[in-house]
Amino acid sequence: MTSPSSAPSSSARQVRVEQIHRSAERRRFVEYARALYRNDPAFVPPLTGAVLHQLDERKNPFFAHAEQALFLAREGGRIRGRIAAIVDRDLQERHGRAVGVFGFLEAEDDAEVFAALLEAATLWLRERGVQEILGPIQHSTNYEAGLLVEGFGIPPALMMTYNPPYYAPRLEALGLAKAMDLLAFRIVDAGVTEERFRRIATRARERAGISLRTLDLEFFERELEGIRRVYNEAWQENWGFVPLRDAEFRTQAREMRRIVRPQLVVLAEKDGAVVAFAMALPDVNPALAAVNSRIFPLGWLRLPFLMKRVRAIRVVTLGVLEGFRHSGIEAAMILEIIDRGRELGFNEAELSWVLETNQPMIKTIEAVGGVLSKRYRLYGAELETVLAKSRS
Repeated sequence: MTSPSSAPSSSARQVRVEQIHRSAERRRFVEYARALYRNDPAFVPPLTGAVLHQLDERKNPFFAHAEQALFLAREGGRIRGRIAAIVDRDLQERHGRAVGVFGFLEAEDDAEVFAALLEAATLWLRERGVQEILGPIQHSTNYEAGLLVEGFGIPPALMMTYNPPYYAPRLEALGLAKAMDLLAFRIVDAGVTEERFRRIATRARERAGISLRTLDLEFFERELEGIRRVYNEAWQENWGFVPLRDAEFRTQAREMRRIVRPQLVVLAEKDGAVVAFAMALPDVNPALAAVNSRIFPLGWLRLPFLMKRVRAIRVVTLGVLEGFRHSGIEAAMILEIIDRGRELGFNEAELSWVLETNQPMIKTIEAVGGVLSKRYRLYGAELETVLAKSRS
């Protein structure tokens, strides 16, 4: 057995996994996805700088309560895959389990490479007392999460993951099993025509004494207070949820502000207090794909033109406080976003993601014209099970 920073595969081949630390290696870690998917037209490269920032323990406030290890798999000097292992103390405390996370998984279709990567991650997690592994999750469910298992060949929406079909069987061969599915729904402009449903949603909102308004960017910091409170309270009983600390919430909010359209952030108020909110963002992925997500040196010149051609939005989050749920407010906010989006020139929306167990929300989305378009899966297993399989 090698040192904790390096774990070899049990194969006679020279697939070697090493923990990386240096900034140059971190850039290779991030850029590996571009090389892996260079011939896949559905892949949208992430912005390298944004991912490096997320992985930076000095800059991302997530690491005030977490630690990570980044690994690269090499064979003959060539990178064959990558993985991150994460211990989030807030996740462990919230759910009362010695659970660890794996994420940022990318690899060639090779059983030896997958086994070597999972072995390295599980060894590192075991040293930190972890008994159960969950993923793929890019740090927490407040970031990108899930493995695509249905809906291949369609480019991902903004801040959604992408992978080829072979990932699922490779993980399942290593003892990982379905823990939860995350669903994505698509709505096209023609799908929202049921005026009867609109009237029901409007009457329900009026009976509850709820008023809807949009985000006021002039008072952005103050707006964040009400939104964060709803965000953390609305999902507190949800599977896998970890409340966002203030610094982490504000960091994410400020990053999203770069592309947010205030008309697409709807706040529901009761007696002046925010009791629910829904946020959609322009799906800028087609514009990023057109410049291969390389803003410099010349990509930024094309972006303004390309952004004008964006016609889809992604409803990123929708939360309602207990006591106001199932009253029609969810549908009212979705319809408000769709109507305002149409006014801005958007004619398509993805609502993602929704826990497969959240049947009330699924029924609401289907009622306003949503059609299931993609399925993402989170996998879990006992740590020792995965470790044994990866070594067999």
